[in-house]
Amino acid sequence: MKRALLVSACLIAMTVVGCDNGAGTPDAGDLGDTGDNRDGSTADGGHDGGRDAGGSTPDTGLGSDANTQSDSALDVGLVADGGTDSAIDGGTDGAIDGGTDGGPVSADFRVDSFGTTGCVTGDELSTIGDDRGGMGVGTTSVLLSGDDFTGAFPLDFTAALGSGTGDNLVTDLATGQLYILANAAGPLGPDGGGATQVTRLIAAGADARPGTTVITLSVPIDLADFAGAGNQTGVFAGSGEIAIYDDTDLFVVTLATGVVTDVGAVTIPHSDSETWAYWGVLEHVGAVHSVVVADADNQRIIRVGETGTVTELVTATDISDMASFTASLPTGRWYFHHEVGSSLTTGSPEETLGYCSAVFATTGGNFTITSLSTTGCTFIDVNSVIGDDHGGIAVTPTNVFLDGDDSLGRWALDLTGAVNASLAGTTTDIRDAMVTNFHGSTVWSLATATDLAGRPGGDITRLVQLDAMGVPTTTVITLSQTIHLTNTTPSGGNVGLFSGWDEIAIYDAQTDPHVWLISLPSGTVTDLGAMATLDHQTCENWAYWGIVENFGGHHYLVARNSSDAPPTIDRHLVPTDEVTTISTFTDLSDMCTISLSPTLSRWYFHHEYNSQFTASNAQETIGYCNATITHP
Repeated sequence: MKRALLVSACLIAMTVVGCDNGAGTPDAGDLGDTGDNRDGSTADGGHDGGRDAGGSTPDTGLGSDANTQSDSALDVGLVADGGTDSAIDGGTDGAIDGGTDGGPVSADFRVDSFGTTGCVTGDELSTIGDDRGGMGVGTTSVLLSGDDFTGAFPLDFTAALGSGTGDNLVTDLATGQLYILANAAGPLGPDGGGATQVTRLIAAGADARPGTTVITLSVPIDLADFAGAGNQTGVFAGSGEIAIYDDTDLFVVTLATGVVTDVGAVTIPHSDSETWAYWGVLEHVGAVHSVVVADADNQRIIRVGETGTVTELVTATDISDMASFTASLPTGRWYFHHEVGSSLTTGSPEETLGYCSAVFATTGGNFTITSLSTTGCTFIDVNSVIGDDHGGIAVTPTNVFLDGDDSLGRWALDLTGAVNASLAGTTTDIRDAMVTNFHGSTVWSLATATDLAGRPGGDITRLVQLDAMGVPTTTVITLSQTIHLTNTTPSGGNVGLFSGWDEIAIYDAQTDPHVWLISLPSGTVTDLGAMATLDHQTCENWAYWGIVENFGGHHYLVARNSSDAPPTIDRHLVPTDEVTTISTFTDLSDMCTISLSPTLSRWYFHHEYNSQFTASNAQETIGYCNATITHP
């Protein structure tokens, strides 16, 4: 039972250091990753590290495949395994194995998977000396404590930056802000400096040196062992909170207030570091906390619940003596340390610092695509309805629209059977600028001051809602400022229209390449900055269609890439255009329009001719497959 410690909390608001510069991107394999696992998905419906029957991409994580065959201990207790996981979301998550997802996972923060392929590692013996154990990751650096030095390394490990006091670091994973455990006298020193309590958290910079912002805890937290390498204290980084385990009880600290909650007594199996504590990750699913920790005795990483229930998150052939790891939400990685080599390393390192891909589930204003699957697919040939393809797709609660040269087609969401006049048909107008608000699945058209927008763009001042037939209604959102779309190319254009959750994004790659974000329903326009490139497949129209994500304090534009070797659907960090692949395919034909139905856990698409999805000589294909989506 939780026991709230009701003592007044004090948060002294001063200058915050270590600000986010947007350098990170959810990455399943960038910055020197080996192998071909640029896939950000871990739920592709196939064997881990292999391909499923539908030809989807090799995943990069353990424990998230949805095939019906035994996968040993690799998928025990994970939400995306196609089975029942009542401890997390109370039901079957069928969106991976061909069924319909019951809705979003109710989670504040959870680790879905830690990958063990495509990892990047380095030997840091010459920088930090022998290992100790302290670890933290900020917005621009990852820190590791050694006997000689605390190394502050860029997130891609290109160089050591400086030194700090890594024996006492912990991270707010929601913001990347580093904190130092401290008492009234100041930061706790190596081996705790003889201290027996934590009373404050001090914000730290990218080099782990103390800043000026201080969070005073509502009550002190007694520490189990500060005598040296006793390893009875656990330090856990969470999202908006951190936890300290005193070898008996788990104490959670809410960072916004400093309030300490005693979650209760629990036994946490763990690996020993060569300092006073070990480091892991704190999860918060609904009202329940759990910790993720290394168990080197059994060569696994485990989740330990409030009642002491242990679930294997990762079982590896060798994690050496790993006792410290942490997570980075913006980069989609988990960072770790261990001595010598392991199944995650190459060569013969002495002191290993590394990272691999990871998948996290978060809620609270976040809209994220976890996977675009090749399972549960349905497709039809719509050439007789819309004529040649044109570009443009949108999804309502009951229908999906697709634009063609001859007309706007409309179908029921399941696309079943032949075209039915009561469910599908045409309107007399083509919709060249459709977008969807996935919250409620309302469809809108960009509009000028006088009419719906069409090729080749123009001065966009309004959004006009379309009804179930695609006809303009009287519901209009006036934009806070005009967006001038400079595209003068009627076909093969470079304007991207991206549907999102209570927002849409427009990318104009012409004279002055920029990303514009429109908040819904307010119509507030935000300039997200100059973005020089965005690799995409062009449509036979002035624009192409994709999805805008919002998580970890960043926006990402999701679009099909321009390559067929192999074709991928990628997320692009705004505005730096760092690229992460969500899913890799074998053949997408000329697919340039994609959209989503979050309520049905599906992604919708169009392409000409044949692809890996089609079974015959199709002319104009509209289809859908399963998707895994996290939304508020």
